[in-house]
Amino acid sequence: IFFICVVALLLTYSRGSYVSFAISAAVFIALYKPRWLIPLFFGGLIMIPFLPESILNRILSIGSTADTSNAYRVFLWEGVSKMIRYEGLYGAGLGPEAFASAYAPYASVFALNAHHSHMLYLQVFIETGLIGGIGFFAFIISVIKKGFASLSLKDNETKLIVIAAISAFFGIAFSSATEYIWFYPRVMFVFFIVAGHQSYGNTMCQ
Repeated sequence: IFFICVVALLLTYSRGSYVSFAISAAVFIALYKPRWLIPLFFGGLIMIPFLPESILNRILSIGSTADTSNAYRVFLWEGVSKMIRYEGLYGAGLGPEAFASAYAPYASVFALNAHHSHMLYLQVFIETGLIGGIGFFAFIISVIKKGFASLSLKDNETKLIVIAAISAFFGIAFSSATEYIWFYPRVMFVFFIVAGHQSYGNTMCQ
C-alpha cells in the first residue's frame, strides 16, 4: 500500500503533496525516534541531486508566480478576499455550486471560473461563515491537543498508531493550506478517520 501511494505521489507532480509527505515523515520520526531526525535530514539533502529532473523542477518552482498554477491561486484568493467582505459573516452556503455562484461577482479576470477556493480553511470559512470558521479551527486545535495527550499511552502498539495519525494530520494540515482537499468525498473520509484515531488514543488514555 505504501509503495502504491509513493508511486501515485510521484506521478501527480503535486509540490504541496511532496512537502506534506516530508512534513509527515519528519513529525513521525521526531515523535517515534527523535535521534534519527538529524541523520535522515542530511540524508534527504544528499539525495536531492538524484531526484528526476522533472520532479526537482517542480519542487524548485514552489512559490514562483511565474508558475501558472501558483499565479492562478493568487488571483483566485484575491477574488475570494473580496468575497469575504460580503459573504464572510453568514457564509455563501455549502457545496461547489453555492461557492461558484457567490464567487462570480468578485472573480478576477485571470481566475473567472472556480468551484472552490483551493484552500480548506478558507473554503470552510466562506461556506459556513464566521461561526463555522471559528468552530473548524477550534476542532483542529482540539484534535491536535488530543493527539499529543495520547503520547502518554503505555500500550506501544496503540501509541504507534496515534503517532502515525498525528504525523498524517500535520501533513494534511499543510496540504490544506494550498488545496481544498474535501472536494473529493473519499479524501474527506480519510481526514476524519485520521482525526478519529487521535481522539481514540486520547480516549484510551482516559
